[in-house]
Amino acid sequence: MKKIFLLSFFAIIMSEYATGQSSRQSMIVTQDLKQSMTVTVVEYASFLTGAASHMLITFPDGNQETIELKGLFSVANFINEKNLKSNDNLVTMKLNELQKQGWEIINVTTAVHPDNNNSPCIILTRYILRKS
Repeated sequence: MKKIFLLSFFAIIMSEYATGQSSRQSMIVTQDLKQSMTVTVVEYASFLTGAASHMLITFPDGNQETIELKGLFSVANFINEKNLKSNDNLVTMKLNELQKQGWEIINVTTAVHPDNNNSPCIILTRYILRKS
């Protein structure tokens, strides 16, 4: 009986501690997001779609800026290394510029929508930044 009581008491204490930690972490994240911005790079890996790759920057006030990037594939459906290097250079320059303005990358998320028969491959990279 003592063991059951002690285990129950321990479980209640730990759940209260975890709940308190979670709400404190949530509060910190919310405060951080008020001073955050995102840079989303969307690259289309299909020359058939005619869609241009781009970088979308969402500022803390909700305003957005779009920077056009070059397509990843050439007409022969091979990776265009020149365009890939150009896109990498533009993204790196923009992130370095934001870093000089006091922004730091706190998270990077990537996703790929696979190239099925009729749909283009979409490569998405999202950088979340906050003011340091």
